[in-house]
Parts: sequence; structure tokens; C-alpha cells
Amino acid sequence: MPLHVVTQQKDQEYIVLIIDRKKRFSDFLAERMVDEMTVVMVSHTPPANESVIHVPFEGDIPQIPDGNYSHIFFIADTQTPETLVEPLLTKAHATNGRFIFVCDRQVYSTHLSETIHKDGVLSSIVVTGDIYDEKNKGQIQKLFYYAKQNATIILPNTGVGSVYPVSFQETIEAILHVGFGTGRTKIAYAFSNHPFTFLAIAHVLQKADPMLKIDFSEENQSDLSPSRNGIYLAKQETSLATIIHAFHRYRQDGQIEKKDRKETTPEAFFPASTSTTVKKKVFTWKYKLWVFLSCFLFLVLLPIFSEFFGIFLLSQLPRLLSQQQFYQGISVAQASENFFTFTQTSSTSVFSVLEILGEGAIVTSIKNMLVNQMQLARTVKLFAIAGEDYTTATNGTSWTPGATLQDGIGALQSALLSFEQMHIPSFFRIPSADVAAMQSVEPLLTNTSPLLPQLLGVNKKQTYLILFQNNMELRPSGGFIGSYAIMAMDKGKISDMSIHNVYDADGQLKGHIEPPFVIRRYIPLVHWYLRDSGFDVDFAKSAADAAFFLKEETNQQVDGVIAIDLSFVQQLITAVGPVYIPQYNQTVTAENFFLLTEKHAEKNTFAGSTQKQDFLQALFIALQESLKIKHVSPFGIIQMITMSIQEKHILFADADPFVQDALTVNDLSSSLWDPRPSNQNRVNDFTGINEANIGVNKDNYFLKRSVAQQVTIAPSGSVSAQLTVTYTNTNNGNWPGGPYKNYLRFILPENAILRSVIINGIDQRLVAAVTNPAVYEAPGFQAPIGLETERTGEEGKTIYGFLVTVPTNQTNTIVIHYDIPQTFVMSQPAFTYSALLFKQPGALSYPYTFSLVYPKTAKPLGIPAGMSRNENTLTGAFAFDQDKTITVTFSNP
Repeated sequence: MPLHVVTQQKDQEYIVLIIDRKKRFSDFLAERMVDEMTVVMVSHTPPANESVIHVPFEGDIPQIPDGNYSHIFFIADTQTPETLVEPLLTKAHATNGRFIFVCDRQVYSTHLSETIHKDGVLSSIVVTGDIYDEKNKGQIQKLFYYAKQNATIILPNTGVGSVYPVSFQETIEAILHVGFGTGRTKIAYAFSNHPFTFLAIAHVLQKADPMLKIDFSEENQSDLSPSRNGIYLAKQETSLATIIHAFHRYRQDGQIEKKDRKETTPEAFFPASTSTTVKKKVFTWKYKLWVFLSCFLFLVLLPIFSEFFGIFLLSQLPRLLSQQQFYQGISVAQASENFFTFTQTSSTSVFSVLEILGEGAIVTSIKNMLVNQMQLARTVKLFAIAGEDYTTATNGTSWTPGATLQDGIGALQSALLSFEQMHIPSFFRIPSADVAAMQSVEPLLTNTSPLLPQLLGVNKKQTYLILFQNNMELRPSGGFIGSYAIMAMDKGKISDMSIHNVYDADGQLKGHIEPPFVIRRYIPLVHWYLRDSGFDVDFAKSAADAAFFLKEETNQQVDGVIAIDLSFVQQLITAVGPVYIPQYNQTVTAENFFLLTEKHAEKNTFAGSTQKQDFLQALFIALQESLKIKHVSPFGIIQMITMSIQEKHILFADADPFVQDALTVNDLSSSLWDPRPSNQNRVNDFTGINEANIGVNKDNYFLKRSVAQQVTIAPSGSVSAQLTVTYTNTNNGNWPGGPYKNYLRFILPENAILRSVIINGIDQRLVAAVTNPAVYEAPGFQAPIGLETERTGEEGKTIYGFLVTVPTNQTNTIVIHYDIPQTFVMSQPAFTYSALLFKQPGALSYPYTFSLVYPKTAKPLGIPAGMSRNENTLTGAFAFDQDKTITVTFSNP
């Protein structure tokens, strides 16, 4: 693809000089230029294109031919001498040419910028990011390399350093844009302003391959401090999904560079020591006592006092942090660390004496205690720094609130990682529940930290639609939407929140929006509204529908959608404790929450009534007051939110495609997107059971369900399955329950073939569902005889749906048989089966039994956790409350 140069003089001849010692980018840059201009390349090895003039890079300062260069591209690496910069700048100035300095972001510095940007020189700096594709061996490729070679992702330091992923092609485009674009760019970043952390990337790689481990090295990762004058040039945001696909390609096709190296034996590092006889000196007990007393009088007292003051200050920190006195907490933590450091230094002589006396074990114990205390002081200081940064970023006192919040998030991540690895002494009074909560929130914080400044509205106010989904009237996205809220996040805090009755918004819809056929035919409703928008099995798409309806009905535009159900609020009340609502003179507990909500928000309501939003608004205010009064641990709340996210009782979607991709990859949007690799002789199975309560009641409160699934791998390599769903409706017909009218959908692998459906032991005659309203609303329409079954496709999945009704006080059993089109090549030495069990949002935990029958000639190379083996069958039983992946690799004889 030729380069189209933007210039006013079309007949101008360009002579371009590219200095690229290692040929990182020069071949690809030259290929774009050589058809339209003369290109001179200075590099170790000749260029790929013979039309390019090559000058060997020999010695420290190569001999560059003189000429009037219109553009000089200097591709820097760690071994390229910086002494070349000055004469090249002089040359560019003399010929009125452009000087483009290209370097890694780890190399970029303010000093470098001041050197290059001299008056009179048309100079630019292009800072390259972390290139993830096969043409580079950067930070991300290093993660790929260790993951492929050792099944371990090795992260630098604590793993919270920033990574700016970008493709090789995007990097080339950015360099050319700076070199030949109109105008002058002083500093350009060849990536987007949306970094990830190493830990975030490691966690999504673990989602793609749960067998990968994470380890840390002592390598310090320098971070980029973007200039205010710099611009970001990447045209496309690099998504976590793209990185996962690149990782899969690397493991299949990646070429690992092999270098000649000498064999290193353990003896090279640990030479055999010569035998030495040491004569042990014997001391009398009187001499030992005299030495001990002397050491105590002259050396021990000072370290003891220092240790005492360090412990005293450290013990005050939990109180300071709970009172949000973060600035004082930083000072106290630093003083405590200083005292412990002094104790360690001043105790050296005492340690030596004790070791002479043969008390080395005591010395080791004391040293370990001091190291733990110093580490604890540093860790608590990081917690205080995180709190102070958050306060500064959200109260308007920071010049760069986004960067300040990001620093605070990094400090919190480092603190949580460090906190997991230390012993907490008894004098440091922190509840054990808080310790467990801290350990559980670290992965969520790591995965979402790059998004938090934007999501919290630190730099720009964000408006969210909050959907209150009643999962006692279960719908595909989590529950029937009876109410909604508009929430504004500004500088990290909720600046405004108003709760509304969904029927008020729906009453403002002008025109007709065609609903899914299930809504129109079986509820039935001719029009589609916000209250029924959550009908897609992929929440990200349902959220987009909800945002669309809100805009059409109320003209309110939102930046994102958050869905919460009754179970989330119930868990929040459990974490906070009983909540008193003075307006209603009632105390809401986790046990009575649902029935009280139905009483005040649903029963005897009428058109125009505000009782629903009034009760929810009062409950929300009472919860806020309880959080302030009871001093509930923030980590306990975050732990509860983390659990709710895992169980899909709270879901997130965003209008920004980059943010939405990160939410999808981190399982925050209940998306059908599948991170698993598509390797040779591997079958990726997928099973989702999705229900829609269209009976206009709250019967899911009374419903119990269980699932049993058996997958069979035949000796021929074909894969089939039987799935049994059992429903028991415990309601006796009284409000708010009734018959469970359920549009049931099974989400299966692409092109899966539904062989049969058996309901209560009766084999059903399957017929295609009538989905055209012109047909089923026509006078005299009679439904076809048999079970009307709808087949659709979405996100590489095949979905079968049909209507099932479970009467009150009755149990129904639905059994389906289906075939998976993918098959194994049984002549291969190994094959892998992977099942992803997809939980419906809003569904409560229920028993799930999974069995895998495989050929008797095959042998599982490992048995997944929680499963047992009986002959040629693997079986596991568990409470199904979140997505679950089961992967087994078999060997063939």
C-alpha cells in the first residue's frame, strides 16, 4: 500500500533517512515510502526491499551519507547511542527537514523531550506502546512467552503497572502520520489513552485458560507520565478481547526465538565448598550471664523502646483509617515504619551476641517479626495514600483528578497484594471479616481499575440508567423492570439520583416499537416498552435496548446502564444490618425485604400512583444513613458487591465500546462472548438455561428448580447431551404467586441439533413456532398441534425456545436431547472437551449435576476440582450460582 504524502508541492522530491539499528519498524516504513521517494536506511542488516539504499550500522557512530534529507526517522533502542541525536538535529535544521524520534514509552523522559525539541527544528517524538502482535517482542509478548513456555504469567513487581496495548500496524500508521501529516506534533503517543494493568491482562488470560498461574518478578516497570501537550494517535481502542485472540494465535503459531547458550549446571552457581573443621568455643554459664546482662544494659533497652513506639503507632492506624483521617494515617504509618527500621538497625549487635550464644532461632524469629511489622506499616500507608488520593480526586482539590485517582487505585492494589502475604499481629485490631473481604476484592479492583476514572465521572460527569429488576418475576436480563433511576456520577461521587416508576416513562412513548414475538403473542402486548426491554439473553444488548427506550420515552441520554435485582438489595441489607425507614415506621431486614417491597410497591397500586418509587426512594435514603451511622466496613460492602457481580445480581453496560469490551471480557455484562480458544481436536460446549416469567406474577419467589446434564462422547468422536430441568411450584395460588408461565430458552453451541423434548414423560411433537403476528392474530387462528419451538442464533450460539407452564403445587420435568455438531478426531493422541455453563442473571442458586461419559479407551489426564470418576464417567454436583467452566483433556491409546 503506497504512502500518499500530503504536500503543497507535488513535484517536490523527498529523500528520507531512517536510522533503525535493529530494524524494528524500518522495513515496514520503507515499504510505504519507497514508491514515492528515495529512502536511505541505516541498519545492521539489509532492507527487505532492494530499492531502498542501505548503509550498514557499524560501530557506535555509523557513516551516514550526506544529503538534503526531507525527513529523518530515528528509531531508538536501548543500545542506540544518544550521541547521534545532536548531529541529526543539526542536519535537519540545516536542510529545513523534519526530525522524528521514535522510542518506547519506557525510554521517554522529560529530559529527552527538552533535548529534541529545540527552537528552529521541526522535531517530533513518537512514543510507542506495548505492541502485542507477532512482529514485536515487547511487554505483552513477554507475558505470552512465559504463559506458553511455563504455563505461568510472570508480572513485573506487583503487576499494577500500566500497559498501553497497540497493534503493530497502528504503530506504523502513527509514525507515518507524524512524519507526513499536516501541522506539527511535538509529542505523539502511538496508542490510546486507555491503559490496562498487567494484572488485568493476566486475569483475562486466565479466563481464556484457567490452568495458567500468575507469579511476580522483582523487575520494576517504569510508567509513562503523559505530557499535557501530547496527543494520542491510535485510531482504534485495543480491547482485552483482541489481546486474548492474539494470545490464542501466539500459542498456536508463535515462534519462540532460540538462542545458543551454554549449559549451566547447579555447580556453576554453587561450587563445592572445601571441608573445614571449626573448633567450637565453650563458654561457662557465668560468662554467658555477664555478656547477656551487659548487652541488655547497653544495647537492648533502646531497641525495646523503639519497638514499643512503633507498635503503639501501628495500633492507631485502624482507627484513623476508619475515621477517614488519611493524611494523618500516612504520617503515622511512616513514623511507625521508621521506628521499626531503627529497631532492626540498632539490634544488630544484640543479634550477633545471641547468635554467638547459640540462640540463632530466636534471632531469626525476631528478624521475621520486624520485617513483617515494617511491611505492615508500609501496606497500611498505601491504604492511607489510596484514601487520600480518592478524597483529593473527588473533592476538587486535584489539578489532574483522573491521574490522582489512578495513582490511588494503584496504591490500593499494591496494598491488597501485600496484605495477602503477611501475618496480622493481634495488636493490629482489624476484623477477620475485613481481612477476608480485602483478599476477595483484589481481582475485581485489578480488572476494573483502568475504567474507574471514567466510570466514576472523575474527569467528566457520567449519567447512568439504573434498572431495578424484580427477579421474583424473572426475565432474561435478570427480572421485570418495575422501576428505574437516573444517577449522576461527578468527581467520584453520586451527585444526583432520582427514582421513577417505569409506567410513567412508558406512558410517554409515541409511536409503535415491535416487541419480540413472545411478548406480543403470549403476554400479550402489541407494543414494546422499557419495562419489557430486558428480553435478550445477552445483557449488553438488553441494556442497549433499555437505553434506547429511555431516550425515546423521556429524551434522557445516558452513558451506561446498571441493573440490580432484589437479591442484590437483600444482600446489601445483610451487609449493613436492619434498616429503619421512619416514613413507614418499619424495619427492613433481609428476611422481610421482598414481602415488604411487594406490599408497599406492588399491591393495590393504581395508575398514577407514586407509592412504588416513594418506598424505594425512602429505602435508598435509609440505606445511605445506615452506612454513615453504623460505620460499615467499605471492604465488606465491596466484597458483597463482588459476590453479587459473580452471581449476576448486578450487571453493567456502557455506551463507550472500549469500556463495554472491558466489561464483557471481565464478566460484568453477562455476555455470550466466549474467551476459550478454538484449538485442534477441542470441542467447546456451551449450556445456558434462560427463563422469562410472562405470567404477570411473582411466582419465582415460590419456584424451586434443579438441573441434571449428561454429555456423552461416543467412540466415533461425536458428542451428544441430555439436559433435565425440574421445576416445583410451591405456591398455593395466592398473591403474589400463581401458575409459572415460563418461556424457556436453551442456549447451546452453534448449529446444535435439538433431537427431542420430553415434558413430564411425554415425548413432544416439535413444530416451528408461529412468530408472525399477521398469522397468529388473524381471526380463526389455531395453533399447530405439538410443541411450538423457536430456533434463533446469537453470538455464535444456537437458541431453542418454547412455552412451559408449571401449575401451582405441581412439579414439571423437561428433558431435552441434542447433538453438538463438532466432533473429535479419535485417531489423534489427545482430545479436549470444555463445557461452559452459563448462569441466567437474577436466578437464585440451584442444584446442578454434571456428568461426562467418554470412551472406555480414553483416559482423562486430570479430573476437574469437585468431580469424581467412576469407570468411564466423570460426575460433579454443585450449587449453580455463577458461570462455571469444566475442561478435561483425554489421551487416546
